[in-house]
Amino acid sequence: MAALRRLTPLWMRFILHCCIAGAGLLFALNAHALDRERNLAQLHHTAWTARDGAPSQVRALAQTSDGYLWIGGATGLFRFDGVTFERYDSIGGSQLPSPNVTALLATREGDLWIGFRNGTVACLRDKTLQVYSGKDELPPDIVFGFAQDHDGAIWAGTARGLVVREGKRWKTVGVVQGFPEGERARVLGVDRTGTLWAAGIEKLLFLPRGEQVFRDTGQRLNDAAQIAQDAAGRHWIAETARAVRPLALASSGRVGKDEEIWVGSQAITFDRDGGLWIATVGDGLRRISHPEQPKPASRVEVFTQANGLSSDLLIAALEDREGNLWFGSDKGVDRFRHGDVVPVSIPGGHAGFTLMAGEGGDIWAASFSARPLLQIRGNAVIPHAQVVNIDSAYRDPVGAIWWPGYVGLWRYYQDRFVLMPWPAGVRGGDWFLHTLHGDGSGGLWADIGGHGFKHFRDGKWEDTTPGGYPAGATSAVFEDTQGRVWLSTLPDRLHRIEGGKTHTYTSEQGPQVGRVMAIGGRGPHLWVAGELGLALYHQGRFSKIVSAKNDTLGSISGLVETASGDLWLSDVQGAIRIPAAEVSQVLANPTHPVRYRRFDYLDGLPGAPQMAPTNFTVAEASDGRVWFATDNGLAWIDPNRLHHNPLPPPVYLHAVEVDGRPFLPGALLQLPVGAQQLRIAYAALSLSIPERVRFRYRLEGVDQGWQDAGTRREAIYTNLRPGHYRFRVLAANEDGVWNTQGAAMEIQIPPPFYLTSWFLTLCVLVGAGLLWLIYLRRLRVMEARLQARLAERHLERERIARELHDTLLQGIQSLILRFQAAIEKLPVKEPARIAMEGALERADDVLSEGRDRVQGLRAAAAPVSDFPQALASVGADLMHDAAPNFQMRVEGTQRPLDPLVHDEMFGIGREALINAFNHAQAGTVTLELHYGAKALRLCISDDGRGIATEVLAAGVRPGHWGLAGMRERAARIGATLAFRNGVATGTEVELQVPAKIAYRPAVAGWRGWFGRMGKDQ
Repeated sequence: MAALRRLTPLWMRFILHCCIAGAGLLFALNAHALDRERNLAQLHHTAWTARDGAPSQVRALAQTSDGYLWIGGATGLFRFDGVTFERYDSIGGSQLPSPNVTALLATREGDLWIGFRNGTVACLRDKTLQVYSGKDELPPDIVFGFAQDHDGAIWAGTARGLVVREGKRWKTVGVVQGFPEGERARVLGVDRTGTLWAAGIEKLLFLPRGEQVFRDTGQRLNDAAQIAQDAAGRHWIAETARAVRPLALASSGRVGKDEEIWVGSQAITFDRDGGLWIATVGDGLRRISHPEQPKPASRVEVFTQANGLSSDLLIAALEDREGNLWFGSDKGVDRFRHGDVVPVSIPGGHAGFTLMAGEGGDIWAASFSARPLLQIRGNAVIPHAQVVNIDSAYRDPVGAIWWPGYVGLWRYYQDRFVLMPWPAGVRGGDWFLHTLHGDGSGGLWADIGGHGFKHFRDGKWEDTTPGGYPAGATSAVFEDTQGRVWLSTLPDRLHRIEGGKTHTYTSEQGPQVGRVMAIGGRGPHLWVAGELGLALYHQGRFSKIVSAKNDTLGSISGLVETASGDLWLSDVQGAIRIPAAEVSQVLANPTHPVRYRRFDYLDGLPGAPQMAPTNFTVAEASDGRVWFATDNGLAWIDPNRLHHNPLPPPVYLHAVEVDGRPFLPGALLQLPVGAQQLRIAYAALSLSIPERVRFRYRLEGVDQGWQDAGTRREAIYTNLRPGHYRFRVLAANEDGVWNTQGAAMEIQIPPPFYLTSWFLTLCVLVGAGLLWLIYLRRLRVMEARLQARLAERHLERERIARELHDTLLQGIQSLILRFQAAIEKLPVKEPARIAMEGALERADDVLSEGRDRVQGLRAAAAPVSDFPQALASVGADLMHDAAPNFQMRVEGTQRPLDPLVHDEMFGIGREALINAFNHAQAGTVTLELHYGAKALRLCISDDGRGIATEVLAAGVRPGHWGLAGMRERAARIGATLAFRNGVATGTEVELQVPAKIAYRPAVAGWRGWFGRMGKDQ
C-alpha cells in the first residue's frame, strides 16, 4: 500500500481523483434514482428464482463496466444480461478454483475480483482468469469481501486477516499497520473521502487516505457485516446479530435508540436519491426513504415474501448504473426499479370501474358490483358508505358529481353527499343506468334501462322524453364545449343532438371505429374511440387516425384529452399517450401518422385495461395525473415525471454457432470450409426493461440495409457464399436511445478447394490446354484433309496433262510435221512458203507454251517441309533446257509452311521461273527466299530485257494468262505480289506472305503426338 502510494506522484493522484470525482458526478447526473415518494408497493418489482434459471444461495452481486450483472453464491458464478443467466465453471480455458463464491468486486478498470470459500481469489480481466491462492501469500480461509481504494489498490478481507495487493504481490496487513494480525476481517469499505473502513470481531477501524496505520473508532460491534455512507456523510453499520444503525462517531455525534432499525442484516445500500435499503436476515426487505430525517426507525417500509419477494433471507444488495436496486437471496434474485405506471391497491370485490376527478388531485372510483364508492386521496383509499352500482356518472358545470345508486342519485358537492331518490316506478335492482348527462340548463338526463329517459330538474324528476333522442341503449355519451350532446348506440351508430334535433351518422358517414366505447375532447374538435380504432371529428368531418408504428390502435375503451394537450387512451394492450405536439399535427393534417408511447405491464400497469361497458375508464385528476381502470385495480401516470433512460445500452456479441458447433466471437471469425448455417447471438446491457431493448443488425455483403430484429437476440444466416463479411448490431434501450457504435465482427468464409484461386487458375489452364489440343487436333485433321485434296488435285492435273499430251499436243505436232513436209515442196522464194513458214514458227511457239502448261500440270507437289528444294528443282530443270544461269539464296531458319500457302507459292514461283527462263532473254536468273519473323518473302529476278511498260501498267499481257493467274494465287493466300523492272535491265517478281498465314505452328512432344492423331482420320 505504502509502496503504491510512493510510486504515484502527488499531482498525478490529484488529477486521477478529480477524474474519478468528475466521472462519478457525470454518472450520477445520467442515472435516475427511484422515487422516494413512492412506497415499495408502487415500485416495479421482479423476482427470479430457480424456475427462471436464477441461482440460489446468492452471496455477492457486482456490475462490471461492460454492464453485465455478476452473481456469486454457493451454487457458482453467474452472469446476467437481463434476460438469461449464464453459469461459469471456467473462463478463457481456466477452471474456477471453487464453485462456492463468497465475494465480488467490480473495479473502475473493468476487472472483476472473485473471492471463494476455500480462500482463493481470482481476477477476471479481458476474458482471462488469474487465480491466487496460499502460494501467493493469501490466507487459506473464506474471503468475505473486497474494496478498491481511491489509489487503485485492492483489499481483501478474509477469515484470517486483512490483505492488500501491491504491485504483483499480496501483503498481509498486521499489527504494524494497526490491524489485529490474523483476526477476521469481515467488514471492508471505502467512503467518499477515500477512507478505508475495516472491522474485526469487535472493533471498527479506519485508515484515512494517505496514512499508514489504522485508527480505532472505539465502536463495539455485534457481528458486523457491512458499512455504508449516507448522503449527509454519516456512516451506517449493518450487524447480523443486532441492528442497522448510524455510527456514533466524533463527526456525527450521539446516536439515539430511535435511529436504530432492529433487524439483523448482512447488506445495506443507499440509493442515489438517499434512500436506505436494508437486506435482512430472515425479515425481508426494509426501506427508509428519508433516513436523514429524525427518528428514521419510525418510517420503515417492509416488503417480504408475502409481497412477492423471492425470499425473506437476503444477503447481498447492489444499485446498478441505471438506478435499479438488486438483492440476492437464498432462493434467487430480486430487482426494484422505477415504473411510470403506479398501481393502486383497491379493496376486493370492486370491478367495472367508472372514474371521476375530484378536487385537490382526488379521484373517485365507482363500480357496477354494488360496492361502496371509493375516494382516493394521495396513497389513501377511502371507502364511503354510499353504495353505488353504475357504469356512468356525471360532473355538472358547478363541479358536483352525480352517482347513481340503488336508492337514487347521490350528489357529491363540497364534501357532502345528498340523495335524490329515483322517480316513481324505478326500484333498485331492476334497472340499469346507461348514461347520465346534462341538459345544458342546469338539469340532467338519465337513460334508465327499461324506463327510458328521465329528466331531473330543480330537485324533481320529470317523465319527459327528450326530443330527437335516438331509441336504444347508449354505450357512450359526451357533452362538448358547444353544448352539443354526442351519443352512441349499438351496434355502431353515433348521434349528435343539437337544438333538439338529432343527426345520426351511419357506419359509412361516421367515425368507422365499430362500436363506440368512448367520446371526449377539448375545444371544437372531438375524439371518438371504439373497438376498431380512433377517429377525429374536426371541421365537420370524421378522419380515421393512423399509427406511425407497425401496430394498430384498436379496442379503445377510454380516452381523455388533458389540459396540457396530450391525448391519453386505454386500449386492450395498455395505456397510450399521444403527445400534444402529435395532436397538433393531426389537427392540422388528419392523415398524419401519429407517434405515441404505450404503457403496459412492464411499466407497472396492473393487469389489462378495463374493456367493460363503462363510460369513464380514463380520467385526468386536477394535479395532472392520468388514471386508468384495469381488470386488476387502478393505476395512475404522472406525465410530468415520466422516466427517461438516457444511457445507450452496451452491445456485445454473445455467442456464435456454425452448423451447431460453438465458436468464440472475436474481432475476426474464421468459419470452416462448407459452413451452411451461421447463428450469432448478441446482447445489450440495459437491466431496467431488457424486454424492450430493440436491435437492428446487418451483414455487410449480404444485407442491403439494416434488419429490424425487434427484441430478438439472434441473427441466423444460411448458405453464405465464401468471402469476407462484416456483421454489425446496434441496440436501443426502452426509451429508444440507440447505441450507434454497437458491436461488430469480421467473418471470413474460406472457399472449398474447387473454388480457390489456384484451383480455378489450374482449371483455366487445363481448359485452355484442352482447347489448344482440340485446336491442334482439328488443325491436323484439316491438314490431312487438305493434303488429301491436294493429292487428288495433282492426280487430276496429271490426268489432264496426259490427255492434253496424248491428244492435243500430239495432234498439233503431227499437223506441224505435215505442214513442214508440204512447205518443203514449195519453191524457196514462193510467197506462200514464206507465209506458211511464219505460221509454222507461230505454231511452234504455241506448241512450246502448251508443253510448258502440261509440264506445270504434271509438276508433282513437293513435301511441305522442303519448299526451297522444290523451287530449286524447278530452276535446275529449266536451266538444262535454256541458256540462262540459275542462282538461289535462302535466308533465315527454314520453317514448315501451311499446305495451301506452300501450293500457291510454289505455283507462283514456278510460273515466274518459267517466264524468266523462256521469255526474258536473260543471262542469269536469281531466286531469293527469306524466312522472316513477320513475313515469308520470295523474290525472282533476272538481267534480261524486262517487261514492257504497258504490260506492267495493265498487269496482264494480252492473250496470256500467266500474270493474272499469279495474282489470283497470291490473293487466295492473302499475300502481296509485285512486278518491277530492274534498275538497269531485267524483271523482278516479289511475293510476301504474312508469317501468321505462311507458317504452320510447330508442335512438339506430347502435343505433337496428340496433333498427329488426326492424321489417321
